[in-house]
Amino acid sequence: MINQVNTSGFLASYGGSSRSGNSSGPINVQQDSLDFFLRRKEDLVFCLFSEIKAAMSRHVLEGYDVTQPVVDRVLYLLGGMVRYGIEHPREFLLMDQLALVPFIHERAKSDVPALVAALKQVLIDATQQHLLKAMPPGVILALISGAMDALVEAHMRQQIHLDQATIEQAMLACWDAIKR
Repeated sequence: MINQVNTSGFLASYGGSSRSGNSSGPINVQQDSLDFFLRRKEDLVFCLFSEIKAAMSRHVLEGYDVTQPVVDRVLYLLGGMVRYGIEHPREFLLMDQLALVPFIHERAKSDVPALVAALKQVLIDATQQHLLKAMPPGVILALISGAMDALVEAHMRQQIHLDQATIEQAMLACWDAIKR
């Protein structure tokens, strides 16, 4: 049960205020107050999911150059996904689990993160250049993102060790799996 939370920005985003008068610092909010400010409790979970996805997008897309050749862009994005998972394991695992929750899956359809948009665009570019095998884009996206997720999870369970050389080999194997 949530007894106290720091909600200064969160409550404001739902039209509430986390401060009263001239008080400064976080306010202690009880569960009843949270229920009042949330349209549904799922809003809190979806907000967390969205923030993790946005943080991952920012992390992966930092330094991303759309003018680079397609293969370099694919490898850059895949490497960024793996590095994010290694550097932020709890967020990575939580995001994967929450993505399977039906209400999150439905709500997330309308909110395409920048990372997903970049992946889709590079796959469109690769298709237009006749670089990819004749597979639906969703299958290609599932293959490459699933492989990267599996690598990170195996690393977290200490089944494998991911150093830079291994990450690069895995990314190249993913590219080999989808290229024409």
